[in-house]
Amino acid sequence: MKPANCRLVLPQQAAVLLLATALLLSMQSAVSAELTEDQAAFLERKVNSLPSEREGEVTLRLIPSHTSLEPGQTFQVGVDFRIRFGWHMYAAEQTGSQIPVRLKWTLPDGVEVRDVSWSKAETDAESKAAAYTRKARAIATLSTTKAVAGEMSELKVKVSWQVCKDVCKVGAKELSLPMAWGKSRATELAPLLEAQTTGDK
Repeated sequence: MKPANCRLVLPQQAAVLLLATALLLSMQSAVSAELTEDQAAFLERKVNSLPSEREGEVTLRLIPSHTSLEPGQTFQVGVDFRIRFGWHMYAAEQTGSQIPVRLKWTLPDGVEVRDVSWSKAETDAESKAAAYTRKARAIATLSTTKAVAGEMSELKVKVSWQVCKDVCKVGAKELSLPMAWGKSRATELAPLLEAQTTGDK
């Protein structure tokens, strides 16, 4: 004789309970993968300490998700822009008479760009064009399609842009990033790139 407070769980009810539990665990996992505001702010300060290149009104940095790669691996490289106060840079999606920012990659054989996501642009009040003020960031997702010969490679990207204030200027700069091949090693900035890529989708 079973106790009065004991409940029978029918097969259909058990399936529903299992599905609900799996969904809850999935949601908890997704939340835990996100960065808190404090974590993101800490990593952004780390970005500021990376080597930089300045060209006119724009300062650029490359942000690597990895320092060493395995064949067949997907990784990310961020291109960070800091724009002098009062100036604006036209966004990659801008069309018309304004010159948009462009990235041209030079990569080792076996490495290719799969996707590039950009931070959200604003609308310039005067030209009504999509533009960035103060800062912008592009995050390229790349993949290695085969083993790359040698222990070291170099990834290059030529960046070109137009910035405007009272006048407009064009600028360009080539940046390079060394990359080792062997065991995969992520940098501490990898979660920042991943979170920002996911957030932009």
